[in-house]
Amino acid sequence: MEHLLNATEKETVVEAFDRTYRRRNVSNNGVGEANGLMPLYIWLQKTFEIPHDQARELFEAIRDLIKDLLYFSADACKHEEILVEILDKHLSENLDKRMQNLIKNIVRQRISIWRNASIHTRVSLPRYVSANYRVDLQTASESINHLSVPTALVQLQIQDEEKQVGTMPIIDHVDFEMNKESLSTLLDSLSTIESFLTNFSGPGSD
Repeated sequence: MEHLLNATEKETVVEAFDRTYRRRNVSNNGVGEANGLMPLYIWLQKTFEIPHDQARELFEAIRDLIKDLLYFSADACKHEEILVEILDKHLSENLDKRMQNLIKNIVRQRISIWRNASIHTRVSLPRYVSANYRVDLQTASESINHLSVPTALVQLQIQDEEKQVGTMPIIDHVDFEMNKESLSTLLDSLSTIESFLTNFSGPGSD
């Protein structure tokens, strides 16, 4: 991020972060660059007086910092030590101290804005609704080892994201079969997830 030192004023660095935030999810492969990133690269080149390759590197450095901040934004907004840890991970010790302080101040001022904007614009994932099951006992099979072996037939109901305001989301059904071993593996995984969420939320959290 040493190229930011070429900025003539603080507002230019802030704008570089905001422009990168808006393009953070655009792939920097050939198609992504042509469709969404090239104008940003050109702006970075002209603004900071750097060649194309360095403009791309600058974009990637700012983008990676912003993505990390957004991933941990709920905690970073509340706990200064988490925010400092993320910043230290991305800012080189050799970077000018004044620029380090400027970037840290920009992040502290913008992180809540970026987080709120991301929440309001992100695409919702399908949501779990309910599960139904029944136990099936095979009485006919080509293999005698499969006779009288109980299996669980499970149906998950998943609510898709709302496609249009004022319309009911579609409920999809996913059917699958599980034996005792695969069910035990699934339950172990769910128990691990539950423990992680409990520890992550901390005491007193809903």
